[in-house]
Amino acid sequence: AVSKAMGTGIRGFSLQDIEILRNDLGKPTLKFFNSLEIYNENFEFDISLSHTETTAIAMVVMNKKEGV
Repeated sequence: AVSKAMGTGIRGFSLQDIEILRNDLGKPTLKFFNSLEIYNENFEFDISLSHTETTAIAMVVMNKKEGV
C-alpha cells in the first residue's frame, strides 16, 4: 500500500526501508530509511490497517507537507 501511494511500485528500495510504528494512541505511522528517508521530511501518510485470521488489508493516503 505504501509503494502504491508513492507511485513507484517496489523498485529502487527494499521493503526493509519502510517501518510501521505506532504513536502513543496506537495509530500506525511510517518511518523510512536509506533512499526513502526524504519521504520522512516531505510527506505525511495516513494509514489504516485491519486483519482477520485469514485476511489482511492496508490503505495508505500520501499528502505533501505544506510549505515543502
